[in-house]
Amino acid sequence: MRCEFYLPGCKALFRRYAAQEQQLRTAIEQHIDGQIATDFVHTKLASRRLFNGLKVYECRVNVGKLPALRVAFTVRTGVATVVYISTNIQKSEFSKEIDAFLK
Repeated sequence: MRCEFYLPGCKALFRRYAAQEQQLRTAIEQHIDGQIATDFVHTKLASRRLFNGLKVYECRVNVGKLPALRVAFTVRTGVATVVYISTNIQKSEFSKEIDAFLK
């Protein structure tokens, strides 16, 4: 599956961890591929709002020594789009962030 990153929602984290950006991208891509392969076992809806007409899902991604991330993404045939990334891993706080972002 091809994975794309929506820059307005990902740029802040990639800028903060510029030296590890490729490591973050790879870990996120692998985790999303794993979620799709296991039929979204550890994935929940991130918001009731839609992004480009698609449901937004979220999951937690652990990236070794870097902080754990919570990632919001959409899935369309053959393409997963990472909409938003946050180091705030508490679900309730992340839901508030993603709702504000999707407005």
